[in-house]
Amino acid sequence: MKGILNDKLDFCEDCGKLKKEVYKRKYYDNALLCPGCVSKRRRLDPRTHEKCSVCGKVTNVAARGYGGKPICLSCYHKDPFRKEKCSICGKIKHVGARDEAGKPICRNCYRKDPANHEKCSICGKVTHVVTRDESGKPICQRCYEKDPANHEKCSKCGKLAYVITRDNSGKPICLSCYQKDPKNHEKCSRCGRLAYVNARDSSGKPICNNCYRKDPANHEKCSRCGRVKQVATRDKSGKPICKNCYRKDPANHEKCSRCGKVTHVETRDKSGKPVCMRCYQKDPANHEKCSRCGKLAYVNARDSSGKPICRNCYRKFKNIEKQTVMVS
Repeated sequence: MKGILNDKLDFCEDCGKLKKEVYKRKYYDNALLCPGCVSKRRRLDPRTHEKCSVCGKVTNVAARGYGGKPICLSCYHKDPFRKEKCSICGKIKHVGARDEAGKPICRNCYRKDPANHEKCSICGKVTHVVTRDESGKPICQRCYEKDPANHEKCSKCGKLAYVITRDNSGKPICLSCYQKDPKNHEKCSRCGRLAYVNARDSSGKPICNNCYRKDPANHEKCSRCGRVKQVATRDKSGKPICKNCYRKDPANHEKCSRCGKVTHVETRDKSGKPVCMRCYQKDPANHEKCSRCGKLAYVNARDSSGKPICRNCYRKFKNIEKQTVMVS
């Protein structure tokens, strides 16, 4: 896949950006492509894909096992033999980096380390850099995911969104659809519900999003309201901001494409237009049959077996639970 270097400034045929390092790629019919788009094409090109020897998916090969057997990126990260105890948090996880003494550091601890942070050229926040633009300026994870140039049409919901994974045939899947898929659910080690795994404890046991948010160990004092809660984001100086304060901030508001209100954006439609929380909950496309009352409504919660519960039934359940606790 060697190409001919074009020394002059030229436009990349895929991303349309003016760059210096634009190559004529013989493998792709002498198309003028930047290194980033070449890597993207390689990941998506079925000619470079192989069947993973672990999960059986036909995808891009991240590594090879014994005898040269192909292993995809997902299986490579899950392999317990490739995991070590992080020297900072003590969790047994995939090694993201090593310190000067050669001690292992997991990906989360490496990202949290201020020594590895830079000021994002788009939002201005001092955080971990996930990529750089054509001029070498740093871009954080959130800004990279928001960029429409990195969006594709999800093969399940049809929305234009950032691709979190791909299916066996290489079709893109967004984060929301990936989290909803029962195949990606595990039994939470704390509440016992079948749900998407948000984190794992030091022994590798799964923890759902609700239990992770409730854990005081993951809470910090919000720099705006002063409450000790889970951190939703951070400001430019790295100070924590809770979910409520982030939602109330006018800087994060947009005009809803359905009701016209300027408010926090809960999601986006297939064309990328903003949709507020109220309109999202009213949309019949987001409704499921409640396992208790049988009504088609927005799912407020799920029981231990993953069955949907509407808002009214969830409130009744909470009141009954409180009464039984008080009586006992």
